[in-house]
Amino acid sequence: MKQRHKVERENSIGEEVGWSKNVEVAKSNPKLAAMNKKFSMIHGLSSLANIISFGSQFGNLQSKMFPAQSTRYNQIINEDLYMD
Repeated sequence: MKQRHKVERENSIGEEVGWSKNVEVAKSNPKLAAMNKKFSMIHGLSSLANIISFGSQFGNLQSKMFPAQSTRYNQIINEDLYMD
């Protein structure tokens, strides 16, 4: 964060409100472009983790609310696995 603040100060950006000049400056400044790329990657992974977490919580909640359905599902799976 301190590194980004330093680069923004050097390029006189980061103080404006609204649409940022960051995109235009990043085209000419490889340091800022690398920071933007790293942030995008981390932000994307964080969003993916949140979506997976939400889906897992939804599945757990559904199995708690409708235990008969999840029990029947387990019976079907076990029958398929142990048909021998």
